[in-house]
Amino acid sequence: MRIHAVRSALALMTLCSVAACDAPPEPTPEVAESRAAPELAPEPTPEATPEATHEAKTESAPNSEHERASDKPPIYDEHADNTALVERALAQASAERKRVLLMFGGNWCGWCHKLHELFESDASIREALARDYVLVMIDSHHGETIAARFEVPLDEGVPFLTVLDAQGGVVTRQETGSLEDGPRHDPAKVLAFLQQHAPVPA
Repeated sequence: MRIHAVRSALALMTLCSVAACDAPPEPTPEVAESRAAPELAPEPTPEATPEATHEAKTESAPNSEHERASDKPPIYDEHADNTALVERALAQASAERKRVLLMFGGNWCGWCHKLHELFESDASIREALARDYVLVMIDSHHGETIAARFEVPLDEGVPFLTVLDAQGGVVTRQETGSLEDGPRHDPAKVLAFLQQHAPVPA
């Protein structure tokens, strides 16, 4: 009887052992976690700084502006006698009690075309120019003499504005980046500049 019971117990243990091999034991949470392949954290994307954004804009903007300017009619006479232009403008300003507005730039410059178009399209700006100024367009590539005469820092970019009184004295020098608003010049800022430096009524 005892032998039979022992045999039955051995058979039962063998059966349990075989059944347990059919499926591997479920790993404990700790073991499963250690076996899982570690997930690689994505590399942090460098945050765009204002300096980097400005640098990218500075590098890309001139090319696009030049491409657009290449299809526009010229606004600068590259073969003009700039000294003669300025002297005639000063004589006219003296006779009409106006000031002279020198706009340095070039036909290749998209921003120069934009500012010139604003001079013509905005009624308030057009009126202020006609009333208070004699406009002279100076090609910067051929206007070194005029730039030197009035100490114009062309290395600050174009278009660059210089206001002269009727005697040829410099009233103000103005880079135009601060007059911009996105992809254009701000009409209100341009008009305020012209009004600020207009001749004082007699």
